[in-house]
Amino acid sequence: MRVIEYLMGDATQPILVPGYLHMICHCCNAFGGWGRGFVVPLGKRYPKAKQDYETFCKPFQDTNAHRCELMGKVCFSQVAPNLIIANIIGQYFYSRNQRQFRLQEGIASMFLPTAEGRFVCYEAIENGLKLVSTYTADNNLPIVVHMPRIGCGLAGGDWSIIESLLQKHLCDNDIFVNVYD
Repeated sequence: MRVIEYLMGDATQPILVPGYLHMICHCCNAFGGWGRGFVVPLGKRYPKAKQDYETFCKPFQDTNAHRCELMGKVCFSQVAPNLIIANIIGQYFYSRNQRQFRLQEGIASMFLPTAEGRFVCYEAIENGLKLVSTYTADNNLPIVVHMPRIGCGLAGGDWSIIESLLQKHLCDNDIFVNVYD
């Protein structure tokens, strides 16, 4: 069993140790929107990750119900031989200005923003972390996961909840986790 390591630095520029596969995980929305928060520097450094995420989301954009199917999925994007970006679809909305979509049918209530302004869906984050763990189990190299405090910036989540999910699905499965502040 491992513990989460907290580091000062930039999660878009992790130290890549030879002999390990490295994965940068972050929280994305189900609309395929990439324009604020951590994704801005991530997309500048790794444009392929943004392109793969937009392509991944595009077939689900025809209805709210179809878009809900993206929740908890992960778009894995190999951006270098030993570096993968894991785009975890952990929030349905990306802005308080999407009122027109909230009024439409087909959105599961668990994906609606809370009155306090929380956009992240903990169940979707958990499902995404399970997929990350499965992905790493299928690999022959030890893996180091790097991330900011996912789901807790613009998405408004509670870090203690996310932290417990990381411990349960990554650290307890012997996956190294580095969280950057």
